[in-house]
Amino acid sequence: MTEEIINLAEVRMLVVEDILSYWEELRANLEDYGYRAVELVENPRQAIERLETGHFDVFITDMRFGEDAKGGFSVLEAVKARNITSIVIILTANDNWRDCRKAFRGGAWDYLSKTIPGEDVMEILHQSILNALEYVRKYGSRNDELWVWENHERLLHEYPNQYIAVMNNTVIESNASREALLARIHERNLPLLVPIVRYMDMEDIHKLSVDEIIERGEGDHVEFKRTFLGSDAEDEGKKPHGVLRTIAAFLNSRGGVLLIGVENIMPLRGNWWHHQRQG
Repeated sequence: MTEEIINLAEVRMLVVEDILSYWEELRANLEDYGYRAVELVENPRQAIERLETGHFDVFITDMRFGEDAKGGFSVLEAVKARNITSIVIILTANDNWRDCRKAFRGGAWDYLSKTIPGEDVMEILHQSILNALEYVRKYGSRNDELWVWENHERLLHEYPNQYIAVMNNTVIESNASREALLARIHERNLPLLVPIVRYMDMEDIHKLSVDEIIERGEGDHVEFKRTFLGSDAEDEGKKPHGVLRTIAAFLNSRGGVLLIGVENIMPLRGNWWHHQRQG
């Protein structure tokens, strides 16, 4: 299913491997599965340098690099420190349980041995990548999701009725068309899974019925008043300034709805007055 949804040829992958003969074998197998955007660096330092200039969906890293027996952790930590969605899989002959446990606790997607008797390691690796891509496609980046949620009102105001691509808590692209936005991400050689794409749907409040508005209750863009003169304690001595202040606030924002003749969520009584402004 993942292969039908995601074009594997567009999955950007960085392999960190210092044994070139193994790299050639790995690349050939990945290409057989359909991966095309696969790069090689030979040590953690080079991997971290590429992190500064490029974006990748998947990192496959060895653990031992010469005298550096724990180099794979440097790659894992560098990726996770950037709060990006990229998948990290450790593929190593150094398959001891302590390193495996540390890798998972550090956020690695998988920890695989290069030699598994009686098993096709490349098939296991491929299935692990597919599972990771499917997981990220469904759930995205939690940090970026949380940022969008916390900044939802501002994003609605700045990008009304547009699709936005968010990476590292920053809007990197926006467009009214999802297809155009994804094309732009592709043109910038950004990975498919790192930016999350969300639609900033600005609800048209004035299209709701009065009953629907009352049922939802008051909010940032909906207020109720008993009478045109106002009824809230904060309005006492300032009648009808409470109503006028609400109207002024709506005029200086994205607009809103003011209902006269409503108390809390009680049924509408008397006449009602409706003010709505788009902008």
